[in-house]
Amino acid sequence: MVESRGCCSSLMYHLIHVCQHRKVVSKSVLVILSLFAAVQLFMQHRAPREELIQALQFPAYVNDKRPPSHMEPVNTKDLLPFDLLPIDEVHKKGLLHEGTFLFILDADHKLLLTYRSPYMVTCPNTWMPPGEQNRAYEKPIETAQRGIEEEFGKHVFSKYVTQMTNLTENALFYLIDSGSENGNRIDKQLTSLWYVQLSQPGKLIEDSMTIDVENTKLLWLSFPEVSKWINDKPADFCHQTFIDLIEIGLTRLSEISTEKQHAFQIPIEASNVQFREVKLSVWIALAFLSFFLCFKSCPFFCRILCRQKPYKVYMIRTGAKSLE
Repeated sequence: MVESRGCCSSLMYHLIHVCQHRKVVSKSVLVILSLFAAVQLFMQHRAPREELIQALQFPAYVNDKRPPSHMEPVNTKDLLPFDLLPIDEVHKKGLLHEGTFLFILDADHKLLLTYRSPYMVTCPNTWMPPGEQNRAYEKPIETAQRGIEEEFGKHVFSKYVTQMTNLTENALFYLIDSGSENGNRIDKQLTSLWYVQLSQPGKLIEDSMTIDVENTKLLWLSFPEVSKWINDKPADFCHQTFIDLIEIGLTRLSEISTEKQHAFQIPIEASNVQFREVKLSVWIALAFLSFFLCFKSCPFFCRILCRQKPYKVYMIRTGAKSLE
Protein backbone atom coordinates (compact mmCIF):
# COMPACT_ATOMS: atom_id res chain seq x y z
CA MET A 1 0.00 0.00 0.00
CA VAL A 2 1.44 3.33 -1.02
CA GLU A 3 1.18 6.14 1.50
CA SER A 4 0.52 9.76 0.61
CA ARG A 5 1.59 12.51 2.99
CA GLY A 6 2.51 16.19 2.84
CA CYS A 7 2.23 18.01 -0.44
CA CYS A 8 2.05 14.98 -2.76
CA SER A 9 -0.74 12.45 -3.12
CA SER A 10 -0.63 8.89 -4.41
CA LEU A 11 -2.73 10.04 -7.36
CA MET A 12 -0.03 12.54 -8.32
CA TYR A 13 2.66 9.87 -7.99
CA HIS A 14 0.75 7.48 -10.23
CA LEU A 15 0.22 10.26 -12.76
CA ILE A 16 3.95 10.98 -12.76
CA HIS A 17 4.74 7.30 -13.20
CA VAL A 18 2.33 6.90 -16.12
CA CYS A 19 3.58 10.01 -17.92
CA GLN A 20 7.21 9.05 -17.52
CA HIS A 21 6.79 5.35 -18.21
CA ARG A 22 5.01 6.07 -21.49
CA LYS A 23 7.48 8.84 -22.31
CA VAL A 24 4.74 11.37 -22.93
CA VAL A 25 7.24 14.23 -22.73
CA SER A 26 10.99 14.40 -22.29
CA LYS A 27 12.58 15.59 -19.08
CA SER A 28 14.12 18.63 -20.74
CA VAL A 29 10.70 19.75 -21.96
CA LEU A 30 9.31 19.31 -18.46
CA VAL A 31 12.09 21.45 -17.00
CA ILE A 32 11.42 24.20 -19.54
CA LEU A 33 7.67 24.05 -18.86
CA SER A 34 8.14 24.26 -15.10
CA LEU A 35 10.51 27.23 -15.39
CA PHE A 36 8.21 28.99 -17.85
CA ALA A 37 5.18 28.45 -15.62
CA ALA A 38 7.03 29.72 -12.54
CA VAL A 39 8.26 32.86 -14.31
CA GLN A 40 4.84 33.62 -15.77
CA LEU A 41 3.16 33.09 -12.42
CA PHE A 42 5.59 35.44 -10.69
CA MET A 43 5.56 38.18 -13.32
CA GLN A 44 1.81 38.26 -13.88
CA HIS A 45 0.79 38.41 -10.25
CA ARG A 46 3.46 40.26 -8.29
CA ALA A 47 2.44 43.63 -9.80
CA PRO A 48 -1.11 43.76 -8.33
CA ARG A 49 0.22 42.82 -4.89
CA GLU A 50 3.03 45.38 -4.89
CA GLU A 51 1.08 47.92 -6.96
CA LEU A 52 3.88 48.37 -9.43
CA ILE A 53 3.44 50.51 -12.53
CA GLN A 54 4.75 49.56 -15.97
CA ALA A 55 6.95 52.46 -17.04
CA LEU A 56 7.05 52.83 -20.83
CA GLN A 57 9.15 54.54 -23.45
CA PHE A 58 8.64 55.59 -27.03
CA PRO A 59 10.54 53.81 -29.82
CA ALA A 60 13.61 55.58 -31.14
CA TYR A 61 11.92 56.70 -34.35
CA VAL A 62 9.28 58.57 -32.34
CA ASN A 63 11.86 60.39 -30.21
CA ASP A 64 13.84 61.33 -33.31
CA LYS A 65 10.74 62.78 -34.91
CA ARG A 66 9.09 64.64 -32.02
CA PRO A 67 7.36 63.84 -28.72
CA PRO A 68 3.55 63.65 -28.80
CA SER A 69 1.70 66.91 -28.38
CA HIS A 70 -0.86 67.64 -25.66
CA MET A 71 -3.88 65.30 -25.91
CA GLU A 72 -2.49 63.59 -29.00
CA PRO A 73 -3.76 59.99 -29.41
CA VAL A 74 -0.97 57.41 -29.10
CA ASN A 75 -1.15 53.75 -30.02
CA THR A 76 0.12 52.00 -26.90
CA LYS A 77 1.03 48.91 -28.92
CA ASP A 78 3.98 50.87 -30.34
CA LEU A 79 5.45 51.56 -26.89
CA LEU A 80 8.33 49.68 -25.30
CA PRO A 81 8.36 48.46 -21.67
CA PHE A 82 11.00 50.22 -19.57
CA ASP A 83 10.75 49.13 -15.93
CA LEU A 84 8.38 48.12 -13.09
CA LEU A 85 8.31 50.83 -10.41
CA PRO A 86 6.07 52.25 -7.66
CA ILE A 87 3.93 55.13 -8.84
CA ASP A 88 5.82 57.71 -6.71
CA GLU A 89 9.08 56.78 -8.35
CA VAL A 90 7.47 56.89 -11.79
CA HIS A 91 6.33 60.45 -11.11
CA LYS A 92 9.65 61.57 -9.61
CA LYS A 93 11.54 60.29 -12.64
CA GLY A 94 8.96 61.63 -15.09
CA LEU A 95 8.44 58.25 -16.77
CA LEU A 96 5.71 57.49 -19.26
CA HIS A 97 2.86 55.30 -17.98
CA GLU A 98 -0.82 54.55 -18.57
CA GLY A 99 -3.93 55.65 -16.68
CA THR A 100 -7.72 55.53 -16.89
CA PHE A 101 -10.40 58.21 -16.47
CA LEU A 102 -13.90 56.96 -15.58
CA PHE A 103 -17.02 58.74 -16.84
CA ILE A 104 -19.63 57.07 -14.63
CA LEU A 105 -23.20 57.90 -15.60
CA ASP A 106 -26.24 56.96 -13.54
CA ALA A 107 -29.71 56.07 -14.81
CA ASP A 108 -30.61 59.79 -14.98
CA HIS A 109 -27.62 60.41 -17.29
CA LYS A 110 -25.74 62.37 -14.62
CA LEU A 111 -21.96 62.29 -14.37
CA LEU A 112 -20.19 61.33 -11.14
CA LEU A 113 -17.55 63.75 -9.82
CA THR A 114 -15.48 63.08 -6.70
CA TYR A 115 -13.86 65.56 -4.32
CA ARG A 116 -10.23 64.66 -3.73
CA SER A 117 -9.07 64.29 -0.14
CA PRO A 118 -6.84 67.10 1.24
CA TYR A 119 -4.23 64.43 2.03
CA MET A 120 -3.77 63.42 -1.62
CA VAL A 121 -0.44 64.28 -3.25
CA THR A 122 -2.00 64.90 -6.67
CA CYS A 123 -4.80 67.47 -6.92
CA PRO A 124 -5.99 67.68 -3.29
CA ASN A 125 -9.24 69.55 -2.56
CA THR A 126 -10.41 69.51 -6.18
CA TRP A 127 -13.21 67.88 -8.17
CA MET A 128 -12.48 65.20 -10.76
CA PRO A 129 -13.97 62.11 -12.31
CA PRO A 130 -12.56 58.94 -10.71
CA GLY A 131 -9.29 57.72 -12.17
CA GLU A 132 -6.70 55.00 -11.73
CA GLN A 133 -3.12 54.28 -12.74
CA ASN A 134 -2.74 51.15 -14.83
CA ARG A 135 -0.78 48.54 -12.89
CA ALA A 136 1.75 46.32 -14.59
CA TYR A 137 0.27 43.56 -16.79
CA GLU A 138 -3.17 45.10 -16.39
CA LYS A 139 -5.45 45.88 -19.33
CA PRO A 140 -7.27 49.25 -19.37
CA ILE A 141 -10.66 47.61 -18.86
CA GLU A 142 -9.28 45.75 -15.85
CA THR A 143 -8.03 49.07 -14.48
CA ALA A 144 -11.48 50.57 -14.98
CA GLN A 145 -13.19 47.74 -13.13
CA ARG A 146 -10.64 47.79 -10.31
CA GLY A 147 -11.12 51.54 -9.96
CA ILE A 148 -14.87 51.12 -9.47
CA GLU A 149 -14.43 48.29 -6.99
CA GLU A 150 -11.70 49.98 -4.92
CA GLU A 151 -13.24 53.45 -4.76
CA PHE A 152 -16.92 52.54 -4.38
CA GLY A 153 -17.14 48.85 -3.43
CA LYS A 154 -17.14 45.56 -5.33
CA HIS A 155 -20.92 45.27 -5.09
CA VAL A 156 -21.31 48.48 -7.12
CA PHE A 157 -19.65 46.88 -10.12
CA SER A 158 -21.39 43.51 -9.84
CA LYS A 159 -24.83 44.91 -9.05
CA TYR A 160 -25.18 48.25 -10.86
CA VAL A 161 -22.76 48.43 -13.82
CA THR A 162 -24.52 47.48 -17.07
CA GLN A 163 -22.06 48.71 -19.69
CA MET A 164 -18.41 49.71 -20.07
CA THR A 165 -17.25 51.41 -23.25
CA ASN A 166 -13.82 52.71 -24.24
CA LEU A 167 -14.24 56.24 -25.57
CA THR A 168 -10.64 56.42 -26.79
CA GLU A 169 -9.44 54.14 -29.57
CA ASN A 170 -5.92 55.33 -28.68
CA ALA A 171 -4.87 56.73 -25.31
CA LEU A 172 -4.41 60.50 -24.95
CA PHE A 173 -0.97 61.86 -24.04
CA TYR A 174 -0.39 64.63 -21.52
CA LEU A 175 2.51 65.94 -19.45
CA ILE A 176 2.16 67.87 -16.18
CA ASP A 177 5.26 69.29 -14.47
CA SER A 178 4.25 70.04 -10.88
CA GLY A 179 7.41 72.01 -10.12
CA SER A 180 9.62 72.17 -7.02
CA GLU A 181 6.71 73.10 -4.73
CA ASN A 182 5.29 69.59 -5.31
CA GLY A 183 8.48 67.53 -5.17
CA ASN A 184 9.36 68.03 -8.86
CA ARG A 185 6.78 65.42 -9.82
CA ILE A 186 6.22 64.96 -13.54
CA ASP A 187 3.07 63.17 -14.64
CA LYS A 188 3.67 61.87 -18.16
CA GLN A 189 0.61 59.75 -18.86
CA LEU A 190 -1.35 58.06 -21.62
CA THR A 191 -4.99 58.19 -20.55
CA SER A 192 -7.91 56.04 -21.68
CA LEU A 193 -11.43 57.43 -21.18
CA TRP A 194 -14.07 54.88 -20.16
CA TYR A 195 -17.82 55.30 -20.15
CA VAL A 196 -19.47 53.34 -17.32
CA GLN A 197 -23.26 53.06 -17.22
CA LEU A 198 -25.14 52.41 -13.96
CA SER A 199 -28.62 50.93 -13.78
CA GLN A 200 -29.92 53.15 -10.95
CA PRO A 201 -29.92 56.87 -10.06
CA GLY A 202 -26.73 57.93 -8.36
CA LYS A 203 -28.40 59.16 -5.17
CA LEU A 204 -29.89 55.71 -4.58
CA ILE A 205 -26.60 53.92 -5.18
CA GLU A 206 -24.56 56.42 -3.18
CA ASP A 207 -25.96 55.25 0.16
CA SER A 208 -24.63 51.74 -0.46
CA MET A 209 -21.21 52.83 -1.74
CA THR A 210 -18.08 52.22 0.29
CA ILE A 211 -16.22 55.47 -0.40
CA ASP A 212 -12.44 55.17 -0.67
CA VAL A 213 -10.21 57.38 1.52
CA GLU A 214 -9.06 59.24 -1.60
CA ASN A 215 -12.48 60.87 -1.93
CA THR A 216 -14.51 62.81 0.62
CA LYS A 217 -17.58 63.89 -1.41
CA LEU A 218 -19.60 62.69 -4.39
CA LEU A 219 -21.63 64.81 -6.79
CA TRP A 220 -23.95 63.83 -9.66
CA LEU A 221 -24.37 66.49 -12.36
CA SER A 222 -25.80 66.72 -15.85
CA PHE A 223 -23.51 67.49 -18.78
CA PRO A 224 -24.62 71.17 -19.02
CA GLU A 225 -24.07 71.63 -15.29
CA VAL A 226 -20.53 70.26 -15.53
CA SER A 227 -19.71 72.45 -18.53
CA LYS A 228 -21.05 75.56 -16.80
CA TRP A 229 -19.07 74.80 -13.65
CA ILE A 230 -15.86 74.38 -15.67
CA ASN A 231 -16.40 77.72 -17.41
CA ASP A 232 -17.29 79.57 -14.18
CA LYS A 233 -14.73 78.06 -11.77
CA PRO A 234 -11.96 76.18 -13.61
CA ALA A 235 -9.72 76.27 -10.51
CA ASP A 236 -12.05 73.76 -8.82
CA PHE A 237 -10.74 71.12 -11.25
CA CYS A 238 -7.06 71.28 -10.31
CA HIS A 239 -5.42 71.58 -13.73
CA GLN A 240 -6.32 72.54 -17.28
CA THR A 241 -5.21 69.08 -18.43
CA PHE A 242 -7.98 67.41 -16.46
CA ILE A 243 -10.47 69.97 -17.72
CA ASP A 244 -9.44 69.03 -21.26
CA LEU A 245 -9.96 65.33 -20.49
CA ILE A 246 -13.41 66.03 -19.04
CA GLU A 247 -14.44 68.10 -22.05
CA ILE A 248 -13.19 65.46 -24.50
CA GLY A 249 -15.08 62.79 -22.60
CA LEU A 250 -18.30 64.79 -22.50
CA THR A 251 -18.03 65.54 -26.21
CA ARG A 252 -17.55 61.89 -27.13
CA LEU A 253 -20.38 60.80 -24.86
CA SER A 254 -22.68 63.32 -26.53
CA GLU A 255 -21.66 62.37 -30.06
CA ILE A 256 -21.58 58.62 -29.76
CA SER A 257 -24.61 56.98 -31.40
CA THR A 258 -26.39 53.81 -30.32
CA GLU A 259 -24.80 51.87 -33.18
CA LYS A 260 -21.33 53.13 -32.34
CA GLN A 261 -21.82 52.33 -28.66
CA HIS A 262 -22.75 48.79 -29.61
CA ALA A 263 -19.66 48.54 -31.79
CA PHE A 264 -17.31 49.68 -29.03
CA GLN A 265 -19.09 48.02 -26.12
CA ILE A 266 -17.13 45.36 -24.27
CA PRO A 267 -19.24 42.75 -22.43
CA ILE A 268 -18.88 43.05 -18.67
CA GLU A 269 -18.68 39.27 -18.25
CA ALA A 270 -15.71 38.99 -20.62
CA SER A 271 -13.83 41.79 -18.87
CA ASN A 272 -14.33 40.58 -15.31
CA VAL A 273 -11.10 40.74 -13.38
CA GLN A 274 -12.05 37.45 -11.75
CA PHE A 275 -10.71 35.88 -14.94
CA ARG A 276 -7.25 36.69 -13.56
CA GLU A 277 -7.99 34.32 -10.66
CA VAL A 278 -8.79 31.56 -13.13
CA LYS A 279 -5.51 32.19 -14.95
CA LEU A 280 -3.71 32.07 -11.61
CA SER A 281 -5.20 28.66 -10.82
CA VAL A 282 -4.23 27.33 -14.24
CA TRP A 283 -0.66 28.54 -13.89
CA ILE A 284 -0.36 27.05 -10.41
CA ALA A 285 -1.66 23.70 -11.62
CA LEU A 286 0.72 23.74 -14.60
CA ALA A 287 3.68 24.72 -12.43
CA PHE A 288 3.02 21.95 -9.90
CA LEU A 289 2.41 19.31 -12.55
CA SER A 290 5.53 20.20 -14.52
CA PHE A 291 7.65 20.46 -11.38
CA PHE A 292 6.67 17.09 -10.00
CA LEU A 293 7.07 15.39 -13.35
CA CYS A 294 10.75 16.32 -13.14
CA PHE A 295 11.23 14.02 -10.13
CA LYS A 296 11.94 11.01 -12.31
CA SER A 297 15.61 10.85 -11.49
CA CYS A 298 15.50 12.21 -7.95
CA PRO A 299 13.67 9.92 -5.45
CA PHE A 300 15.64 11.42 -2.56
CA PHE A 301 14.15 14.84 -3.34
CA CYS A 302 10.69 13.26 -3.38
CA ARG A 303 11.35 11.75 0.04
CA ILE A 304 12.40 15.11 1.49
CA LEU A 305 9.35 16.99 0.17
CA CYS A 306 6.69 14.37 0.76
CA ARG A 307 8.18 12.32 3.59
CA GLN A 308 7.98 9.13 1.57
CA LYS A 309 10.32 6.19 2.17
CA PRO A 310 12.77 5.79 -0.71
CA TYR A 311 11.67 2.27 -1.54
CA LYS A 312 8.03 3.38 -1.74
CA VAL A 313 9.00 6.11 -4.19
CA TYR A 314 10.87 3.44 -6.12
CA MET A 315 7.73 1.25 -6.09
CA ILE A 316 5.71 4.04 -7.62
CA ARG A 317 8.27 4.69 -10.32
CA THR A 318 8.78 1.03 -11.20
CA GLY A 319 5.38 -0.46 -10.43
CA ALA A 320 6.89 -3.00 -8.01
CA LYS A 321 4.61 -4.77 -5.53
CA SER A 322 4.73 -3.90 -1.86
CA LEU A 323 6.82 -6.13 0.40
CA GLU A 324 4.60 -5.34 3.40
